[in-house]
Amino acid sequence: MTFGGFRFTVVIYAAVQSVAAPFLTKLADSHARVLLGGMGLVSTFVALLATSLLGSSLKVAGGVRTWVLATLIVWLVTAIATLLLPVALVKAGVRSARERRSST
Repeated sequence: MTFGGFRFTVVIYAAVQSVAAPFLTKLADSHARVLLGGMGLVSTFVALLATSLLGSSLKVAGGVRTWVLATLIVWLVTAIATLLLPVALVKAGVRSARERRSST
């Protein structure tokens, strides 16, 4: 995979995910509230599928098991990053503010 292909894949995935997640959540909320908890997984699968179809850099070869595992892995990494990234950014901001305050 080239860097340009990777960048294109990430942009396509992020765009589809940012549209699919709210749409599917709203759809589940109005028609099937029971499915609301799984919408993150469903939107991740939809984004992976769209990225695989639209771009040439991401191909998920294999059967249903491979697609399920790919969806779970991408969803899990995204969930962990969503939890840890704000903490890391806040810590970096606090450290920077303390350094600025101590240098004045």
